Amino acid sequence: MASPTEVGPELLDSGDVVADLACSLASMAPLERNLVRATPAWQVLQSFGAALGRTNQDLYERSFPVDSIQVFWSHSWHGNNFLKRLLLLLLYNGPPAAIAATISALLVMSLQIAGYLPGFSRVSRMAMEQEQETMAVRAPWSALTAGFVFVVVLLQWKARSLVFLDRVCINQRDKVQKSKGILSIGAFLKCSDQFLLVWDSTFAGRLWLTAMAPCILGVGFANWASTIHFILASEQSLLDILLLVLTRWFFLYLTASYLREHYRNTEIMLKQLSDFTVQSARCHCCNDGVTCTANVCDRAIIARCLQTWYGSVEAFEVTVRTKVRATLYRQLGGLLFPYGWQVMGSSGILWGFADLIAARGRTGNWTVVGVLVWGVLAWCLFLWPFMFQATALLANYFRGDQGHVWLDRLKSVAVAFVATALSFLAQWSSSLVPDVFSACLYCGGSAMLLGASHVALQYQARRTVPMLDSIKKDVPENRLPVVVGKPSEDELAAVPETGNE
Repeated sequence: MASPTEVGPELLDSGDVVADLACSLASMAPLERNLVRATPAWQVLQSFGAALGRTNQDLYERSFPVDSIQVFWSHSWHGNNFLKRLLLLLLYNGPPAAIAATISALLVMSLQIAGYLPGFSRVSRMAMEQEQETMAVRAPWSALTAGFVFVVVLLQWKARSLVFLDRVCINQRDKVQKSKGILSIGAFLKCSDQFLLVWDSTFAGRLWLTAMAPCILGVGFANWASTIHFILASEQSLLDILLLVLTRWFFLYLTASYLREHYRNTEIMLKQLSDFTVQSARCHCCNDGVTCTANVCDRAIIARCLQTWYGSVEAFEVTVRTKVRATLYRQLGGLLFPYGWQVMGSSGILWGFADLIAARGRTGNWTVVGVLVWGVLAWCLFLWPFMFQATALLANYFRGDQGHVWLDRLKSVAVAFVATALSFLAQWSSSLVPDVFSACLYCGGSAMLLGASHVALQYQARRTVPMLDSIKKDVPENRLPVVVGKPSEDELAAVPETGNE
């Protein structure tokens, strides 16, 4: 690898302009005192995240000077804009929406138990009630109310977190102020407590991921629709069963497709990072080895900043190929969603169970209510997270692209079929629980299944690491830079040695 002085005139420029601009950026200090600004997240997310779309509206007035920023938002303007908005809405408004919806479901459940809401008489299908042919008054009031509340709160909640978004916090109308804001980007980063990267496939060429939105919402909607169908169906006819299977399979198919695409893109990105160099990275003013014709080269400015921060360009490149690459793999290559988000995806089941519990509570059958309470704990806390992790495990294993569209889709069909079969197997087994004690044991077994799937995902991740390491780019020992501060000596020692030619 070439040293900073050997990279070429298109990378480093000794001009005073480049030196001054690089010095301003590297200092990570604002050019003016009031340039560091932030905006409440709800100002960006209102009207379904209109500020993230194409708009001629002056958004700068929505921000104000601050001493610190809670979250710095980074994203690609070339990615799927709809999924990006949906993801940010879920991140900031999803938890309060799920909590509000669950509270509303429990309140409506109480009204049903008290007999204030009408319903339909249906024969119970639980094993412990089959001999008595118990009739229960059921209606999907809790599920419908919770679904409505979830959507309203998701779109209307006013998240107060102070965030940085370039379009809002940097003046886009005044060219002078815009230039000062761009040169002060280091100050925005320095004042930020957290860094949020909205990752999509466009970053693979040049962490939350946009695939999270359709996966969580897809699974959640499938659960919600399935419970409403179960409550309304008078008997399990062949048509009812077929409709239920197709509905659940379709949304699991979408989830499997997004997950497989994500794991493929992650693998491509990690391979590219193993060969990362500043010279090969995309730049606004020069690409593909073409000499820059701009008055001031962005690549030259960045190279100067990297020399200030890391001691040399090579030191930064080694950091990207080791520490950054390993961190991204931990974030994107294994289980993508925290456990809490998996539970949120199963909220629709809880809302439906609230209607089933209300039907039994209305008749005073509290023993069955106890079984259902244990059942909802098993489903929401263990079974659906297990099935989601199993789907992620299969999607990662079968992530490879077959080269033909129909073959690739067939893989997603197969993954979704297995996940659907697991869900109906769990549903059938839960209907056989005869008493409260058995329900407790069933809940414990579900927890063990979740633990097993988590161990399997970790094992799969450990097996993937050697494969990725085998393709990383070698850095000759005699070209390693002297690093100021980072990367550490251990990280540099991890770079494989090669002989000199």
